Amino acid sequence: MLETAALVLAPTTVITALLFYFGWARTNALFGRLGIDQSALGFTVQDYMLRSVNSTFRPLSVVLLAAVAGLSAHIALTRAMATPGRAGLAERLWPVPMVMGGLLLLAGLSGLWGLVRYRVDFPVVPLSLGAGLGLLGLRCLPPRAGAGAPGGAGGRAANAAGARRTVVAIFVLVMLFWSVAVYAQARGVREAARVAATISRRPDVTVYSARRLHLAGPAIRETELRGPDTAYRFRYTGLKLVVRSGGKWFLLPAS
Repeated sequence: MLETAALVLAPTTVITALLFYFGWARTNALFGRLGIDQSALGFTVQDYMLRSVNSTFRPLSVVLLAAVAGLSAHIALTRAMATPGRAGLAERLWPVPMVMGGLLLLAGLSGLWGLVRYRVDFPVVPLSLGAGLGLLGLRCLPPRAGAGAPGGAGGRAANAAGARRTVVAIFVLVMLFWSVAVYAQARGVREAARVAATISRRPDVTVYSARRLHLAGPAIRETELRGPDTAYRFRYTGLKLVVRSGGKWFLLPAS
């Protein structure tokens, strides 16, 4: 029962955390480019998750497909090693993921240390580090003779292999969160550019105020309203709605 609960709860917890973090990183990059501090928006956890759903499907689908493909390949290779007459072929195939993992790890470390600059929005460095170490960690997964013996050198080796697998899994998960942050920030920057390019098509807003707000800009027009019964002395036009949240209206000039 505990194993079944873990299989259900663990992926749900990870996906929920990714959705929230993706929404926060994307929102921070988006409104930061527009000159708005995202902490002033007052978004809730649900707001961040809802704003991340459409943009999360693509990276999440890629991660899940890669996980399914990797697990399927590992199962097939493990079965081949346990089949008489095919163990030799499987052993000869093991260097392939090792070489790929080494190259990916080298590419990630080169970007991490600043030796190479990848001029793309795609999170090359964290994905290379996670995939590279993950592939290198596959070497300790196939069962070894005597690895499960209680006590002695075999038991200590099994414990060390288990600890290594745990560390590799944690590292891959951290790289996944890092990749989500990089991808989300890139999506936020692109969304901010789209908002700026289409600002003229956003809803018009007219602001009435009892006091002069001293709003200035090429498209903003201030009109003073005169009259004995006028509650709002000043009217401002030429503003566009960006977002309304927490009882606050965030506006930008139409230009």
